[in-house]
Amino acid sequence: MVIPLVLLGIFWQCSSAASSAASSARLRWDLTDHKDNRVKFGREDYAVTLHEGNTVYIGGTNSVYKINIVNSSKVKIPVVDQKAIDDCNKDQLEYCENIITVLQRLDENKILVCGTNAQIPKCWHLAKDGSLSVIINGFNLPLGRGVSGYTPKQRTTSLYADRRLYSAVPLYRNGDQIVFQGYKDKKRVRTQDKWIQEPIFTNFVQSDDLIFMFFREKRVGTKNWEVDPWISRIARVCKADKGGSESDLFNKWTTFLKARLVCSLPSQNLHFNRLEDVFIDKSSTSSETRVYGIFSNSWNSTAVCVYSIGDILNVFKNSNFKGFTGKIPDHRPGTCVADSQRVPRDTLIFISEHAEMEQPINPIGGKPIIISKQHYFKKIVVDRIVGKAGLISHVLYLATENGKIQKVVEINESTFVISEIKVLSKPGPILSMFLDSQTKHLYINSAEELVQFPMPQCFRHTNTCENCVMARDPDCGWNSIRKQCETFDPKGAIIQDLQHGNHQRCNIREAILGFARQGPELRKETQQINISRDTKPPPMSLPCRKYSYHAEYSWKHKDQMLPCSSTRDDCLLLIERFSEPDYGFF
Repeated sequence: MVIPLVLLGIFWQCSSAASSAASSARLRWDLTDHKDNRVKFGREDYAVTLHEGNTVYIGGTNSVYKINIVNSSKVKIPVVDQKAIDDCNKDQLEYCENIITVLQRLDENKILVCGTNAQIPKCWHLAKDGSLSVIINGFNLPLGRGVSGYTPKQRTTSLYADRRLYSAVPLYRNGDQIVFQGYKDKKRVRTQDKWIQEPIFTNFVQSDDLIFMFFREKRVGTKNWEVDPWISRIARVCKADKGGSESDLFNKWTTFLKARLVCSLPSQNLHFNRLEDVFIDKSSTSSETRVYGIFSNSWNSTAVCVYSIGDILNVFKNSNFKGFTGKIPDHRPGTCVADSQRVPRDTLIFISEHAEMEQPINPIGGKPIIISKQHYFKKIVVDRIVGKAGLISHVLYLATENGKIQKVVEINESTFVISEIKVLSKPGPILSMFLDSQTKHLYINSAEELVQFPMPQCFRHTNTCENCVMARDPDCGWNSIRKQCETFDPKGAIIQDLQHGNHQRCNIREAILGFARQGPELRKETQQINISRDTKPPPMSLPCRKYSYHAEYSWKHKDQMLPCSSTRDDCLLLIERFSEPDYGFF
């Protein structure tokens, strides 16, 4: 006699308390099999990018790639100074290539291209037809020093705004004297050396009449080895600043001010002093613009803190100056004026000695919105979404050190990790991310490939109202008319609950329809095995594929819940031997 063993279905119970939203993704998506909108190029470990619609320029070694991500076309433009390379090799130096470090759009006809140029930094104009012309500076020499680093190990940060090029690099080949400077009409204005200490710049941003610089620098005056030697900063200068008069701050910024960026959780003695990356979420009013920053500490943990530009402006406008207790000059240091060379002398002398604000800049809510010991975040971009009833949510895309991306929703300082996304064909660091909020696409490039993918991935939430709502994905919602999880439309009949993921919002009819749709998916997991009484079956492992990683899974057999062995992607039930009670439905 043969008794059938029927594996009919999988039962599970979900628990919202199963894991921490700050560190655990609910879903995991693998996009590595997507061949469309993926372009590979030669390995470029120090690639810098410039995004212009569907066209992306990538600066590499001795060349610039011009890539159309839609049709996957790729043009390689050589950028080589052969004499500089030959001289470098003759002197037996390292980095005898031209590593492109700067790509900035100057006007509709020209792109600024700068590179290390075999340790003799140099800049070119790249025309529409792909031709290159060397840029000459005010000393009748090729522009390059102070704009690009000498080697790719020396970080180069740049921004082109209002016909002025802002950059931060070492002035010397050995990496000494890192300055922040502005270059316009062959004239330079830069920082005083005493204003910044061994800085590592991450981002420059323009906002109204100001340029903001984000960086970390060495802490001054501490000899305690237990204290992190780094401190994070935000600084600013006025766009109209042309430097001081010949007697004071000549060719130096007259409006440079800096303040400390605090990202810490004092109650747990957690301090994140090392700024890694910054993204500016611009609002229609500058005071409501937000600054999202990734910070790290010496224990390899990372955190995300959010700041208000309104709070930042208030500190620079009203704070006292660090180390100064006397009367501040009537013309407040840092005030923007039309002609910086006419700023009163007492103000210039003051700012030369007291460029730091006394009051630090604290994050919104007074603490990080995300703290991660599991993932080391390196890059961040943020999408602002206005939902139903004007509810504003922010979707954070956080690149980890191994090339994965976490998609996180933030509402009212509360966060939820929607998914972890695997994008790159080969694991490795993500060198840059770019967000196109209009087309809802995210661009990512590694050392070997450029990838574009749509941010809404609503079909991955499966076609049930419950799963769509529990995803808490601002890009998606359940369309109660078309009965599908689709890209959010504020005018549509969309069901969402971004704050709580409460699937009870799906009405009873939706729930019934949703369960009916799950039926075929469950039947795909079924199989029928005939086992004879005379034959002892071998040990058997029954797999249950996980959908949500915030859920608790178990097997059910004859009204008894059976615990399973949980792997990364499956809930496994191991049956070592069979007896009469073991036959039946699982």
